[in-house]
Amino acid sequence: MHSRSARLQSAHLYLCTDARRERGDLAEFVDAALAGGVDIVQLRDKGSAGERQFGRLEPTEELEYLAILSEAAARHGALFAVNDRADIARAAGADVLHLGQDDLPLAVAREIVGPDMLIGRSTHDAEQATAAARDDEIDYFCCGPCWPTPTKPGRTASGLGLVHAAAELGTSKPWFAIGGIDQARVPEVVEAGASRIVVVRAITAAADPPRGRRLAARLNAPSVKPMRDVGHIVAVASRSAWPSGPDLCRRLRVLRLPTLPGHVGGPDRALQDRPLGARLFQQAVIALRLAAVGSGLGERRPAVVDGLAIGVL
Repeated sequence: MHSRSARLQSAHLYLCTDARRERGDLAEFVDAALAGGVDIVQLRDKGSAGERQFGRLEPTEELEYLAILSEAAARHGALFAVNDRADIARAAGADVLHLGQDDLPLAVAREIVGPDMLIGRSTHDAEQATAAARDDEIDYFCCGPCWPTPTKPGRTASGLGLVHAAAELGTSKPWFAIGGIDQARVPEVVEAGASRIVVVRAITAAADPPRGRRLAARLNAPSVKPMRDVGHIVAVASRSAWPSGPDLCRRLRVLRLPTLPGHVGGPDRALQDRPLGARLFQQAVIALRLAAVGSGLGERRPAVVDGLAIGVL
């Protein structure tokens, strides 16, 4: 098993989900999301439909739901996170504690959770992002919200300017764009400089999770067959770290249809004849992850990257 830090470095897609108490399907939902390509999953029940219907989660209840996340994350080689509460994170044996600007001081949180747990930080302006990038106690940080979101009612969106500012820092520390991001907005976020995103409704609002939760077998299929729609790119994602350059075909097994140049030599030749640039590659990575997870939750929408559709078999 790779270390927590190594898994964080390779993470691109971070999901925040509530406990889904009104649906009673958290285990199935999380399993499908992780199988589809989510790298980190956080339980955040504040303001959820379940909270409105059943009341606030008590600590013992929260630990029960976190045990579901822990088991699913372990099966899929993913990380699971606790929001705000250092004591709950320690009791749950979480991989990650995520803190807001007004939560416990970092030194106090670290004393509670110990040296091995990852700690993340929310940032809402360039000054906070810069401080997070420089703070050795912070393992990653989130920048946003990029757009208004009901998850944070009343909070003014930071906009993509904050994403630009974070990218300009040139830090090697992982950071994620967050807030109102869905498939349609991925190109804008990537163009602004992000290569990692946090999503909520883009996945939690997907239709009928139980119907498609066995996506893992398709994601690791040994072969790829083209979609019928001419001009599409078809990709099947592996659970390994996302590659760059020529490794893209070997890892994602990308096949371009005969209407595109370079098809004669197979997938590797196709990539050589029409390479993906770094920004387009990042768009493809994130869009494919969202498309894969959405497909696993019963949706069949392709993601569109630079005018080309990405579908999941």
